[in-house]
Parts: sequence; C-alpha cells; structure tokens
Amino acid sequence: MGLPLLAVAILLAWGAARPSAPLTSRDWSGLLALLVCLLWYGASLAQNRKPSALANFAEISVILAASFVGRLWITGLTSASLALVQRAMIAAGAILGLYLLIEIVGDMALQRELAPPADADPRAARIALQRNDHHAVVVYLALVWPAIALLYGAFRHAVAMFITILLAILIGAAWRLDFDAGLLSFALGAPCFLLGYLLHARGLAIAWALAAALFALSPLLGLFALRLDEAAFAAMPHSWEVRARMWADIWPMILERPWFGWGFDAARDLTEPTRLVRGHEWPLIILHPHNNSMQIALETGAIGLALTIGALALNAVMAWRVGAISRLRAAATSATIGSLLAIGLTSYGVWQEWWLMTLGLAAMACALVRPAKADPHLSQKAP
Repeated sequence: MGLPLLAVAILLAWGAARPSAPLTSRDWSGLLALLVCLLWYGASLAQNRKPSALANFAEISVILAASFVGRLWITGLTSASLALVQRAMIAAGAILGLYLLIEIVGDMALQRELAPPADADPRAARIALQRNDHHAVVVYLALVWPAIALLYGAFRHAVAMFITILLAILIGAAWRLDFDAGLLSFALGAPCFLLGYLLHARGLAIAWALAAALFALSPLLGLFALRLDEAAFAAMPHSWEVRARMWADIWPMILERPWFGWGFDAARDLTEPTRLVRGHEWPLIILHPHNNSMQIALETGAIGLALTIGALALNAVMAWRVGAISRLRAAATSATIGSLLAIGLTSYGVWQEWWLMTLGLAAMACALVRPAKADPHLSQKAP
C-alpha cells in the first residue's frame, strides 16, 4: 500500500514543477546525516552476509533516497502546482478515511472481499484481516495531521467538523481493529499537534528531541521486561505479553554484541528457541523486535543506535534554529512525528519496505503544509 502512494506523490511533484530553490544548509545536513546512518547500517552487513539482507539494504536505500528527493521537489513547487498536489494529498487521505470507515462499520467487509483469508482457524483468519487494515491505519496517520492542517488553513470556520470526522475515523479504526498502537499514536500525536501549534518551531524541536530521547531509552524496555515476574506477564493483554517476553529475551542478545550488533536484518533469523505463550508457540523473535530502536541496537549495535539518535537530535537542533515557521506546518509535522514514533516503537520492523515508504510519504505530506497563496495561518513567519 505504501509503494503506490509514495510513487504517486513523487510523480505529482516531478510532473508539476522542478525545484526552483537551491538546497539549503538544512537540506545538506539532513542528507549527510542520512548517508552516515546508511553507511553504518551497510557496514553491519559484515555481520550478516546473507544475499537477502544485501538485497533488502539496497531496496531501503532506494526508498530513502526517493523519499528525500520527493520532499525536495515538493519544496520547490510553484504556487499553482503546490495547490494541485495539496488537493491530491487531501483527496488521498479522504479516500483512505472512507475505506477505513467502511471497514469499521462493515467489520472489515472490504478486506474479506479483496483478500479472503486462507486459514481455516477463525481467530487466525481475523488476525490476518486486521493486519492488513492496521497497515491502512498507519498510512492514514501519515496523511491525517497534514490534511487537518491544510483543511484548517482553507476552512477555519468548519475546522471542528473536519477534525472531529478525521480523528473519529482514526480512533474508531484503531479501536474496532484491535490496534492498540493506533490508539497510542493518537494519544501521543494529539498533544504534539498542540505543542507545534502553540510553540511553532520550538514545539517542532521538542517533538524531534522527544523522538531522540525515546529512541535512546527504548532498548531499556528489554531490561525492564527481564525483571517482570509471571504474574506481571499474565496481567498483560496477549499481544503486549508477546512483545514483553520478546524484549526480555532480546536484551541479553544486545549485550552479547553491544557495539556492532548481529548484522543488518539479522533479527528475522534469530528465531530459536521458541516460547509458549498462552498455548501458542512463538519464535524467539517474530520477524523483528516490534521496536525500531531495539532493532537498530540489536542489528547495528550501540554505534548504529547512536548515529540514529544523532540524526534525530540534529533535526531538533535545526528546527530550534529556524525560528520562523508556519504554525500549522509545525503542528502537522510535530503530530506526525509523535504518531509514527508511537507506531515505530511498538509495532513494525524498521527495515520493512512499506513502513519506510510510509515515513517518506509522511515527510512529503508535511512539506505540503505551506501556503499556495498568502494566508496568515500558513505563512512562513509565525503569526
């Protein structure tokens, strides 16, 4: 789902106009930080030389490069082209919101038609359907906060209605589809939106700093989980118990190879020994640690994690130095950072292609939140 949306966004940006502004120092700093992280992630392939890992690294490098280039093209759009792409982004968000609304009301009716589950076990079949719709919720998160900001700029008198509808779909989808991480993403994204709206660039800097801090602290979840007793595990919802037991097992593995890690994309091969949780057998690591920070620490070591945290901190510093920024762009970007941060630290693998495409789509959507014409709420100087 992420690939078509990312491709459409890049093609629209490319076809509408070439960038009219040169690269800024912030662009160069961001590109350098991205390259340094990628170089280290690639170097960790020395610890995991499987051809599939090399192919996956090449693929994510292309995705990240395309995302960076797509964002630059959006930055250089003319006013007329910008207005066109803004409408396309809002339309994409509305279509995805309508899809989720149908899934909420119809108990995943569209998924049952489009991808009928092959598993005869009703519970496993339902989980498979929910997994697909969970991805749709995450892509919706990449669009909903920028869409709210743009709609507010265009229809301020009806903003309460727009916000209520868009966020009700998000909350309803997360609740009806048993997507706890989706509810958590709203719980973190909403206050981040207010933070960016009230404090402008300073609020955006705080959101980036929060991301850096949580990335630094997240691996310690393994140490915390390691000290839990069976009663504490039993009191958790099933999905969180599986996560907690997995994180407890991952912590000693991080300490076993603390500096360089086990190698890029190695987590999917670390499956033994299996564990039994509430009558179901699970591998040691279920494809990935379900925590982006912990996965980077496990596979690329403390050095890889430090470089990633440094890149996030660099964004915080650059945002703090900007000073003047659209309050709605700061709000949309801060909320998107908070929402996707909650997802990344609880749910998906950091190298999953669709997840990286969604992050790229989110970056481009946030870059669209700027005025296509003069508007005090979308102006580049904070009112």
